[in-house]
Amino acid sequence: MKNRATSNHQFTDHGNRVRFLADLRPVESQNSYDENNDLDDNHSEQVDNFTTNSSVKPNDILKKLKSLFTGKRGAKSSSTASAKNGLKNKISFDALEKNHLEGSSTLAAYQTKRLEFDFIDSLDSIPNYHALISLKGGPLEVAESISPQVAVLSLTDQEPRSDCKVPLVLVLTTEFIEKNAYHSLIERARTKNYSIKTTILATTGVIDRLYSRHRTTEIASQTQTLDESSAEHGRAVSMIRMAVDRGASDIHIELRGETATVRMRIDSILVKVDELTSSVMNNVMGHIYTKMAVVNSRSDPVYNELNMQSCMIQYKTDLYSIKLRYASSPVLGGTDFVLRVLKDSAQTITEIPRLPDLGYSELQSRQLKMASHKIFGAILLSGGTGSGKSTTIRTLIAWHPQLLYTKTISVEDPVEYQIPHTSQMSVQRSISQQGGEDPFVSYKRQIVRSDPDRVFIGEIRDSESGSLAKSMVLTGHQVFATVHANSAFEVFKRLSLPDIGIDRITLSGKTFVNASVYQMLFPKLCSHCKIPLDNVASRAVQREVLRHRFGLDTSTMFAQNPSGCSHCKSTGIKGQTVAAEVMIPSLEILAMVAEGKDTAAEIQWRGTRTTKFDDPDTTGKTYYEHGLYKASQGIIDPDVLEKVDPLELYLLVKRPFDTFDQNYVPKV
Repeated sequence: MKNRATSNHQFTDHGNRVRFLADLRPVESQNSYDENNDLDDNHSEQVDNFTTNSSVKPNDILKKLKSLFTGKRGAKSSSTASAKNGLKNKISFDALEKNHLEGSSTLAAYQTKRLEFDFIDSLDSIPNYHALISLKGGPLEVAESISPQVAVLSLTDQEPRSDCKVPLVLVLTTEFIEKNAYHSLIERARTKNYSIKTTILATTGVIDRLYSRHRTTEIASQTQTLDESSAEHGRAVSMIRMAVDRGASDIHIELRGETATVRMRIDSILVKVDELTSSVMNNVMGHIYTKMAVVNSRSDPVYNELNMQSCMIQYKTDLYSIKLRYASSPVLGGTDFVLRVLKDSAQTITEIPRLPDLGYSELQSRQLKMASHKIFGAILLSGGTGSGKSTTIRTLIAWHPQLLYTKTISVEDPVEYQIPHTSQMSVQRSISQQGGEDPFVSYKRQIVRSDPDRVFIGEIRDSESGSLAKSMVLTGHQVFATVHANSAFEVFKRLSLPDIGIDRITLSGKTFVNASVYQMLFPKLCSHCKIPLDNVASRAVQREVLRHRFGLDTSTMFAQNPSGCSHCKSTGIKGQTVAAEVMIPSLEILAMVAEGKDTAAEIQWRGTRTTKFDDPDTTGKTYYEHGLYKASQGIIDPDVLEKVDPLELYLLVKRPFDTFDQNYVPKV
C-alpha cells in the first residue's frame, strides 16, 4: 500500500480552506464491540464538524467517502476483497475536525480525527444486544424504505435518561452513509439520550437477517400460549398419546383432496389408525406447528401447508417426556406430514443402550470401540431415513472411555436425543430459504473456537457440513457424523460429489476415516407367536432359494404370525434390531478409494469373509448378510430381506469354503 502522504485524497474549498482526507486501509481484526472504543455520543460531532462552516456540500463529501469505501477510485482494496471472503475487517478513515478556535479560519483551526468501522458479512460478529430499536414503532424507528440499509441495536434494557445514556450499535451499509437520513438518525439518537458506542459496516444480507430474527422470535413468543381447550389441541394430544402407547416411531398424516389419512410406523410397519377430513387435519397440523413447537425451532415463522417446513415439538405428561420432529412436504394432490417420535428420555449413561443391545455383533461392537479410541479421524454412519443412525452415534459417544475427561460438541439439525456430558447445538435451517447465509456457517465457526476433542455432526449433507468435518479431522479431532448413502463404500462416493466436495485424496488418507458403517433396522419377530418357516406353504420357493443360493438351514427360521398375539398387540412383531456392516479401511482399500474404484474396494473387503452366512462372525459381511444370519436364528423373518433386495438378485461374493450355488434359479 502507498504511504499515507501519497494515498490521501484531498479536495479544498478556497473560501474556508476546509480539507477532507480519507484513507481506506485494513487494520488488525478485533472485536466489533470494544468497551474502550471512543465512538460514543461525540460520533455525530465527528461527522458534522468537518462540514460545518463550509460551502462544500455535505453530499459531495459523502459521495467522496462512498467512492472510497466501494473502491470506485481504482482497484478494489485488500480490505474490501477480504471482507467479501468472510473476514471481519476494520475500515478506517481520517477526517479534519474543527477545533472551535474563535476567529480562526486557517488550517490550524482543524485537527485530524480517525474514525474506524468494522466491516462484517455475517451475524457471527454482531455483539450481544438487548433489542432492535429501529423497528416500526421503536424508539429510533426508521422508514421502511431505508430499513434494509440500517439497524440500530440497544446494548442494555435501560431507558435513556439525561444522566444515563443508553449505548447503541449502528449496523449499516456503506451506501447509507451517503444519505441525509444517516445524519438525521445520529441527531435523533443524541437528542433522545442514546450514545453510539460503535458503528459496524455490513452487507444488506446481515441487516435483513437481524430483522428476520426479530420477526421469527416475536411470532414464536406470540404463539406459545396454548389453548388447551381447543378441538385442534385435543386431537393433536390424542394422536401423540396413541403413538406413544402403541410404540410408534413415526406418525404419517397424508392430506389428499377432502380426506386425511393417519398412519403410524410401529416396528417398521405402517399401520392405518384414523381417517379425518383434510380441513380438520390441516387445522390440527397448523396448531401443532404454530402453538406446540419449541421456540425458534420453526424453519419458517408462519404455518403454510404449501411449503416444506420443519420444527421440534416438546410434549410432556406426568409419565413421560418426548420430542417430535415435524416435517411437512407439499405433494401432488395434497400435503404429507411426518412426526418422528423421539421417545428416549435417558439422562444418564447407564440408561443408554450399548451396541449389542441395538443389534450389533460382538465383532462389530469391538471394531467400533477400537475405532472410537483413536484421538482423531472420522467414524461415519450411513443408512436410510429412520435407520437409527443418530441412536448408534449417541451410544458411541455416551460410552466413550474418555467422555468425562474430554470436550464433546455436537451440531444437529435439530437436536434429537440428549447425550450426557455433551454440548449440543441445535441449528434450524430454513427449508425454503433462497439465498442468504446458511445458519450452519456461524455454528461452524463457533465450534472451531470452542476447543473440542470430538465433534458430532448431525448430518454431512452440504459443503458447509462437509468442510467442518474435513477441517476438524485434519486438525487432529475425532469426528462422528451421519451420511445418507446406500452402503459403507457408497459413503466415499457421496462425500466426494460436488455438493459436499471432499476430495478423494483427503478421503483416502490413512488417518481420515477410522470406520465406515451402514445399518438398517429390521422388525423382530414376536417370540411368543412366530411360525416355523417350513410350516408356511406359500413360502416354498423362498425356502429353496435360501437353501441352494445361500446354504442356509430353513428349519431354524421363522415367519411372522399375521394374527399376532396379546404380547405383540396382534402384529406378530416385537421391537427392532440393527443389521449392519462395519468397514475398517485397509491401506489397499484406501488406495482403491483414492482412484475412485469403490466397487473394487468393496469386493476386496468382502473377500475377507471367513465364515458362512449362518455364523455370527461378521468379518467382511454386508448388512444384508448380517440380516441373513439373524434370519437363520429366527430373529427376523427372511421376507423382510426380500422387500429390500430379492434373494435371487442379491450380488454374492463367493468364497472357497462356500458349498452353495450362487447362480441357482428356482423353478417357479
